[in-house]
This record gives sequence, C-alpha cells and structure tokens, in this order.
Amino acid sequence: MTPRVVGLLLAAGAARRMGGPNKLLAPIGGRPMVARAAAALAEAGLAEVVVVLGHDADAVRAALAGVAARAVVNPDHTSGLASSIRAGIAALGADVEGVVVALGDMPLVRADTVRRLVLAAREGEEIGAAAPYHRGQRGNPVVWGRRHFPALLALTGDRGARDLLAALGDAVARVEADDDPGVLRDVDTPEDLAAIGFSASGAAPPPGDADLRALYQATIMRHARAPRGLGPLADATHRARGENPLCGDRVALALRCDGARVVAAGFEGAGCALSMASASLLADTVPGLTVADARATRARVLALIAGSAGDDPGAGSLGDLAALGSVRAFPARHRCATLAWDALDAALEGV
Repeated sequence: MTPRVVGLLLAAGAARRMGGPNKLLAPIGGRPMVARAAAALAEAGLAEVVVVLGHDADAVRAALAGVAARAVVNPDHTSGLASSIRAGIAALGADVEGVVVALGDMPLVRADTVRRLVLAAREGEEIGAAAPYHRGQRGNPVVWGRRHFPALLALTGDRGARDLLAALGDAVARVEADDDPGVLRDVDTPEDLAAIGFSASGAAPPPGDADLRALYQATIMRHARAPRGLGPLADATHRARGENPLCGDRVALALRCDGARVVAAGFEGAGCALSMASASLLADTVPGLTVADARATRARVLALIAGSAGDDPGAGSLGDLAALGSVRAFPARHRCATLAWDALDAALEGV
C-alpha cells in the first residue's frame, strides 16, 4: 500500500524584507509566485496540497486560483514560521503518513525533485525524512513522516525545523539535487527577484542589468552561503555592533589591530543573505589594510551602494565588493548592505 503523502506549503509570512507588495503575489513566468510553488507540489503527484495562509490571506487565496490546493489560515502567523508548521500539521487527516513541507517563496523547485524526495523518504509502508542537497548545501522542501509530527507540533519561534533536522542527522535521507538550484532559491528581497530574472512587477530586468545580476549571483550568494570570518575572533582589540530594526538583522564585528593596521576581522550575527554577505566581504577585505585605507574602502562601498561612486576614481578597483552595487536600485535594502560597514566605522573609533 502506498503511503498517503501531502504537500504543505507555508505562505503566511508578512515578507517585510521585500519592502513593498506581498512577494507571494509577484508574478513569475506569468503566474503568482505562491501559485508556482503550490503547482510544483500538485504536479509531483502528492495526495493533496495544503497551503497555510496568514498575512494577506484573501489575496494569497485568490492568487492560488487554478491550483488544486486546500487553504487553511494560521491566526498566529505573526509569531513565526513554527506556528504555520503547527497549523498545517494540525489540518492534516488521520490517514496522512507523510508531509512535504515547502515554502511559498521558493517558486523554482521542480516537481521531479519533490517526487524523488518522497521516494527517498519511504521506508517500506512508512515515511521517514528526506532533504534535498544542491552542490553540498541542504535546501527545501523537506519530507517528514508521521513519526515526526509530534516534534513538528512542538516547534516554536521562527527557526522552522532546522534544529530538528540537525538532531536527526544521518536519519534524514539525502537527495542530491545538483540539477535543481531551486531548492536553495528563496525570494526575500527585490534583489532576489532580480537574481532569478524578474522584478516585483513580473517583468524581466532590462538587458543592461544582466552583468549586475550575474555578479550578484556569483559573489553575494557565494559569501552568504559560506561567509568568511564568521565566528568569534580571538584577541580582538576593537568591537562594534550594528542592527537593522526594520528586519532584525544584526552584526557584531570584531577587529584585531596592530598599531594603525587591521590584522584580522571577524563577525557574528544573523540576518538576510545580503547583510551576511556584506559582512563576509568586509571580513575578507579589510585585514592587511591600514586604518586609513579601511575607512577609505568603507567610504567607497557606501558610495557604490548609494549610487554616487561615479566621481570616485578608486571605486572601480573594489573587486568583489563591486557586487554590492547591485543594491543601489533597492533603497529599502541599503541598510542591510551597509550594516557591517557602519559597524566598521564605529569599531575603528579611537584607533
């Protein structure tokens, strides 16, 4: 007997980092983002697709027109992602043996990947757990068997089920999805939309932006996924913190200086891909610079982000830092990009 496995699409968040209309309604390839994500689950042949709504529930429900899906509303969606997981699991029938937990802001996941995940999670007539990996990095969606439902119902906060996955370790089947970068592509910001080739209006960016998108993908995303200098810095001599109250991003920067030269840099914190990548770029750039050169580099980076670097003859020699220029078209994201650099300015006070 084939276990009954359903899709559970989480689509209740407020999408604060997008800085505008609900990102789930942004058209991608002719249909709303949330509809694309739900359609992938439906096309994978799952027994049912359940979509958890919250913020803009009526509009998101309307955007799902034409997709075979059942909607449930999470009245507690502002408390974090875990509440939507709980609401979705609670809405499942007693005959459901497994669930594919997917995210509404990941519209590029392939239906074939979902099918392979379900097959990998099968343990006879039961379902265990399975997660996709793209080039060594774990992504979404994740398959959970009924045995894990109590743990999912006990989740709290906004971390989702990451800790549960980590605790299960090798018990989670690994599905190689090197042919599906969509398992890593979530859309949190206008830059993320641009990176996959669309704007919030659903239009592809002008041809002149192609190089900038490529630079963003190659540099910003690389640093976000494998940050340089992330972790405590031994024997730090100067420290400063930065926080973006609009989205909760935070960076604690640590420097080790020898006289008037920065010898090492590191950071701790949490935030969006952009703020973490920017901190990583800083930690990779400033060691070895004099304090004066570090300050000058900061000034050039800020000018690049603000779009005022044209008069700076040194702005063209920023190397990988030039990727931060992709942010200039999105003023709502400037603070994320400059967070670590403002902390650098504070850390260098008195050096």
